[in-house]
Amino acid sequence: MVLTLSAWACGQARADADQGAVLHEYVPDVEPNEAALALGQGQSRSASVVYNGEVLEPEGADAAESMPSLVGTPGDGVLGEAPGQRSRSFRPDRLTELEGTLDYYEAFNPAIAPFKRVTSLDATRLDADGVTPVLGVHNPRRQEVPVESADAKPPDARARDRFWGDVLLDFRSSALLPLPSVSPESRILNLQTSPKVRVRIERDGADNYFVRLLAPPPPAPVRMVFLTDAPRSYFGVEIPHAKVSALSSEVPPLDASIARRARAFAAELGLSAQSDLHTALHTLTRYFRQWNESAVPPPDTGDLYSDLVHAKKGVCRHRAYAFVVTAQALGIPARFLQNEAHSWVEVKLPSAGFLRIDLGGAAHGLTTHGASDRPVYTPVQPDTLPRPEAYRQSYSALQQGV
Repeated sequence: MVLTLSAWACGQARADADQGAVLHEYVPDVEPNEAALALGQGQSRSASVVYNGEVLEPEGADAAESMPSLVGTPGDGVLGEAPGQRSRSFRPDRLTELEGTLDYYEAFNPAIAPFKRVTSLDATRLDADGVTPVLGVHNPRRQEVPVESADAKPPDARARDRFWGDVLLDFRSSALLPLPSVSPESRILNLQTSPKVRVRIERDGADNYFVRLLAPPPPAPVRMVFLTDAPRSYFGVEIPHAKVSALSSEVPPLDASIARRARAFAAELGLSAQSDLHTALHTLTRYFRQWNESAVPPPDTGDLYSDLVHAKKGVCRHRAYAFVVTAQALGIPARFLQNEAHSWVEVKLPSAGFLRIDLGGAAHGLTTHGASDRPVYTPVQPDTLPRPEAYRQSYSALQQGV
């Protein structure tokens, strides 16, 4: 059983030998068909997920059978991530229509399809051609993410919702693997593995999450179930009125030629670093949600960024890429997010933290695996950003299929 989604489809290190590393909660040594029972034992009542009045529990061992294992080999990220991989950078292409079909693998319960965070890129630099802006990670240095208890007090007053994460980890080629996340501010509240292994969670400056093996690699993939959360404001919040460059100090430096071109385009939309943030994000979102998928690429002037933004052509990856470059030039901390089936953006707001913004893509079929029996997460705050007709036509909710 799968779900079908007609939507915006588009498309290293050794294990630490530190014996003082914190040990987390683990699944006891059990047979695979006993794992579901073990995952629910020994936990407090707070180690649960309640959504729409329903108590959600980790699924049985057979739920992991259809998942692709996460691996340490980096992808190229051009046409979307290969399932289980994470890219280190993104360079746009001129293929502005979707070719073929895509498969999305859900890792969370409630389901967040198609917004599983796999790759987050927060910096823009010049490619080797000296013209094209390319996206990457500004600060790749990783820090440990503590595994808190399910009773841990939230770091601030924002309401949070919880999710079960469920992944397969193949440590045979690398001790450091990508870990999908729900939001850039998610906590890890509980973590268990089957078979029993020692792991540590890490996160880089763009809030890409990782899981590191702290022992010799097992002969087969490891299943990891973890309890995580995310601020509700990440999924929807009113845009505050503030200077658009209020958080410009958090934007990684831009090459002068990138900044000049992106600010010139923003000026065509009536925007500058002096604009109101609420106005700027409404204007940018409306513009990029109006793009159309096209079999005819934009005219090639040698400047791919400018070609894309003026032609208004592209699927999700083109829209998210161009949005991020433009927003950063205005002084807005913006990131490009991608998984195996979709690309979108997130921006940081004064006092409200990060906000997820979907820009649409191509209205084609996307098969979603692993979510047939899971409720679909619906943000408490509806999308307050402009939803032009082109965007509404390309949008469809998850529908039950076979």
